[in-house]
Amino acid sequence: MKKTNFLKFLSYLKKFLIGLLASVGFLTLLTFTFFLFFISNRDIIVSHPDKIKGDVILTLDLDQIFRETNYIKWSEPKINLREIINAIYFAKSDDNVKALLAINNNNNMNLTQLKDLRDAIKSFKKSNKPTYLYTDTFGEFNNSTGSYYLASIFDEIWIQPSGYVGLIGLSIIQPFLSDFLKKIGVEFEVFKRENYKSAMEIFSESKISKDNKEALNKLLNSMSTQISKEIADSRNFSFDEIIKIIDNGPYFSNEAKDKGLVDKLGYRDEFDNKLSKKYKNVKKINIEDYSYLIKNNLKTSPGKTVAIIYASGQIQMDRDNTGLPSEDIISAKHLSKVIINAANNENIDAIILRVDSPGGSPIASDKIWRATNIIREKNKPFIVSMGNTAASGGYYISMAADKIFAQPTTITGSIGVLTAKPVIKDMLKDLEINIYSSKFGNNSDLFDITKKSNKQKVELINNYLDKVYYDFINKASIGRNLSIEEISKVARGRVWSGSDAIQKGLVDYYGGLREAIEYTKKTLDMKDNELIDIIILPKPIDPLEKIVETLLDGNVFQNISNTIRLINNVAYKLVNFHNNNQTSLNIQF
Repeated sequence: MKKTNFLKFLSYLKKFLIGLLASVGFLTLLTFTFFLFFISNRDIIVSHPDKIKGDVILTLDLDQIFRETNYIKWSEPKINLREIINAIYFAKSDDNVKALLAINNNNNMNLTQLKDLRDAIKSFKKSNKPTYLYTDTFGEFNNSTGSYYLASIFDEIWIQPSGYVGLIGLSIIQPFLSDFLKKIGVEFEVFKRENYKSAMEIFSESKISKDNKEALNKLLNSMSTQISKEIADSRNFSFDEIIKIIDNGPYFSNEAKDKGLVDKLGYRDEFDNKLSKKYKNVKKINIEDYSYLIKNNLKTSPGKTVAIIYASGQIQMDRDNTGLPSEDIISAKHLSKVIINAANNENIDAIILRVDSPGGSPIASDKIWRATNIIREKNKPFIVSMGNTAASGGYYISMAADKIFAQPTTITGSIGVLTAKPVIKDMLKDLEINIYSSKFGNNSDLFDITKKSNKQKVELINNYLDKVYYDFINKASIGRNLSIEEISKVARGRVWSGSDAIQKGLVDYYGGLREAIEYTKKTLDMKDNELIDIIILPKPIDPLEKIVETLLDGNVFQNISNTIRLINNVAYKLVNFHNNNQTSLNIQF
């Protein structure tokens, strides 16, 4: 009897604990759902102006981190780089906008993003509207060449009297770890196609190779020359003068003013007062509010529609384990579906693929490449706009385009393939760790890191790389309308700047996304001032919808677990952290 009562007590206790945990879990889920709803619908809560009333100064805070696009609806900042650039181009012909003002300049943009934004400001200046930039400093005794490169396009540059201008040029630093690794018993086997494919040299070599040195110096010289010429042109220096200024940098603010790098020394309040006196009764509007007004008040054309598809990050077959899109990863499974759906959509007249990728998996890259060919089969214009990097696999997914746009600062090419594995045999010996292995299949130990690859396995790996490399070469030859001999000369795993890539036939035109859009309009027989409907793909995911979808799809108990995991992943995304660990031998473009 006592035993029966005790079992009943345990049964009630179990039900109570399950109910308690379920209630706590539900309340946690509910609270987090309301939190996501608040963020996802921030535009409903945060007020924006309905229209511009009177004259305004357009303001831009350059301390923000600007992304190419927003993959998740609640991601920060709310405005992305494309929208900023569009707003600046629109403001050029807006009579209400009297000037452009940028505050601070400690940005985190890469050189190509800086070039895109700089080009937009340069175009704005053609309207004879003044541009101003105020910054506390260009870095604090560090290299701020990129920040100054952007700043140099402004008509009037102010800097705090104690500020600093770190205009000292560009540099490339590469460590070589081979000797160190050998001391701890680790050696890398590297297989590559071909001699310029140098990504793994830092592990396999004790110093830089001749080919790698040649390619990197060429790349560095090309980019340095480009930004030096643009700074010289904006600040009225000769090329020799700006080179001398860079060589003798950095500078304190008073020295920078004497050199003609900045125009005024002053604190922020002094700058604000000066502008207020010059522009009496002129209000300021930040670029986020201005962009909002454009999107909500601009009447779009019912005619042509262009899809801009973003491909940013390392190319792999699927997303990371969070199940959410990322600017660090291109999921071939997801992106190829997006491309094919856009190609088959009768309401989409042309497609622009915006690529910013250093490469990744050859098989994943080929899956995306095939999807881009379906665009051509549908006889739709297919244009590629390269971002900061479109190299290796990034070039692979671009090369079927009708035309390719790149900035002079874009890093592209790297037509090649490589793989590598660490061999820890000596380290295990030093640590007195003994290994037993048994196998079924001659090559089942192909990826065994406890021993070097024998002649048979080296031949197997090389044969595979040859097939992948020649497939890359053949498809590049077809896509770029070059002979195998011509494409082979500029391939061999070598990276090129956008400037050099045009000369080598790998790219067609200079320009950013804006220029790619204008070219696409011409291919659709549209007039310069004719408006075009733009669809951004992949569409940003709403986390609230994703959680509800996961909770309701299939087995309830299983999906409660999946939902909790998804919530954890959403929180993971909130801190904007991603770590992708590879644990096996990988073939990489």
